Amino acid sequence: MTLAATQIGNRPLTGIGLLVLGMGLFTINDAISKWLTMIYPVSEFIFVRGSFAVLTVLVFVSFSGGIGQLRLINWKGQTTRSAAQAIGTLLLVSTLGFLPLATVTAMLFASPIMMAALSGPMLGERVSWQRWCAILIGFCGVLIMVQPGTDSFQLLLVVPLLGALALSVRDILSRSLARTETATSILFMGVLGQMLVGLVAIPLEAGPVKGGWISIEPFHFAVLAASGCVSGCGQFLVVQAFRNAEASLLAPFKYSTLLWAVAIGFVFWGEVPSPAILAGAALVMLSGLYMGYIRQ
Repeated sequence: MTLAATQIGNRPLTGIGLLVLGMGLFTINDAISKWLTMIYPVSEFIFVRGSFAVLTVLVFVSFSGGIGQLRLINWKGQTTRSAAQAIGTLLLVSTLGFLPLATVTAMLFASPIMMAALSGPMLGERVSWQRWCAILIGFCGVLIMVQPGTDSFQLLLVVPLLGALALSVRDILSRSLARTETATSILFMGVLGQMLVGLVAIPLEAGPVKGGWISIEPFHFAVLAASGCVSGCGQFLVVQAFRNAEASLLAPFKYSTLLWAVAIGFVFWGEVPSPAILAGAALVMLSGLYMGYIRQ
């Protein structure tokens, strides 16, 4: 079936369902990322995983109308979205080896709040005063998690927040680009950007072997291949979600990832989120859920 570029509509339940499924795949992928970036340089990991994600997208292409589905109309928008995704991914993955999985996930919750705030100026969607109040409450939750000006503040916590900002721009552009671009071309440019950024960063990264390449064990290579496929599938679902529902409506439904992140982090690494992280994340989630019930 061909994914026509003009297929964009108002099907909120479909959009929500696709987004929740995509978030589930991303949580699994984050756990894989955390594990393997403790062994291999981040740039090498992103390049190899991105390569498999590109191959996965090319498989989608064969079932969605062929190579013509990769045709780009809005080069500037596609390139900007691809860069935002690559930067966000690099920032988030680079912190997974140093911060608990649930902490990085909680910081990523700032992305929907940022997305709701930016959906007005970037997409022309009207954001009501009730949603602006919810957005401000959500940012208060972010401040509780980061705790600036206290002894508990870690500068490293700012890195996933910057990654969240980059990904919020990516998600907004996904909705905007859906008016002219096919879902397959948006997806392909996103994973291609990640692969290229990882490739360029390999000689620059001061990893376990500075500027070098660590030979990947066969089992780890197989996991990386699966990770690339999971990443590609997750991004495909997210792109489709934003073709079916407004960005500000979908924002709250990214929060289901925290439960999975807490469970996986505890089982595999014995990680327990701090009270500040849980309290701040709860406030951000509540503000986001409230936004989802407010009709503009």
